[in-house]
Amino acid sequence: MKERPILFKAPMVRAILEGRKAQTRRVVKPHLNDCGHFLHSGNVDLAHKQIAEWREQNGHWFGLSGYTTLANAACPYGQPGDRLWVRENHCFLDVVKSAMSRFPLGAGKFGPDVWNLNVEYQDGTEHEVSVEGVKPKQTRQRGEIKWRPSIHMPRWASRILLEVTCVRVERLSDISRVDAEAEGVGLRRVSETDYRWIDYSHKDEGHTFGDPRHSFWSLWKSINGEKSHDANPWVWVVEFKRVAP
Repeated sequence: MKERPILFKAPMVRAILEGRKAQTRRVVKPHLNDCGHFLHSGNVDLAHKQIAEWREQNGHWFGLSGYTTLANAACPYGQPGDRLWVRENHCFLDVVKSAMSRFPLGAGKFGPDVWNLNVEYQDGTEHEVSVEGVKPKQTRQRGEIKWRPSIHMPRWASRILLEVTCVRVERLSDISRVDAEAEGVGLRRVSETDYRWIDYSHKDEGHTFGDPRHSFWSLWKSINGEKSHDANPWVWVVEFKRVAP
């Protein structure tokens, strides 16, 4: 079992916490063409080098099912049974030295400094942690609005741990209605008896969809760019369940 970090935007973190999100889609790199072969822009050596690096780093391979000519590729997000710890926007508050710092170990030796602090997440949740060693830099005063990007989150600050249950590859546009819902897209109430799917490409709450797939594609474009859906890329479909950290 391996652990790897994975980044999620705040709405998707919220969907995981609410139990609505059990899948994520990420673009396959190096990119594949319509026949499932790696695109390498004529640079065969570069493509072979990338594939060799994947094999060395991951040590496992997945077939791209449904096509006899498709290449095999190592999934950078792991295989069933592996863990993913979630990185999200955060900040550090109330950093103070613990009374356990430099605790005597005997024979003139002392333990490391221990720092107590609160990790705050964008949904307003706070989590108290203790960290040994170098003092974490306080990144926000109470009352301020300043977040550290998710890419900078250390492992000890993560509050969400996921277990990979299935990995496959498909075209982005091939997502089903059921899978679109499993991607965590949200519903908005438009009348007493009617709910519709959120359009993530508009801030105006009046924009909604009757099909969760269109909601997911709008979410994809809001994260990856307006034209990212037009390319209809091959994507890793990573299914997961939340487990105790």
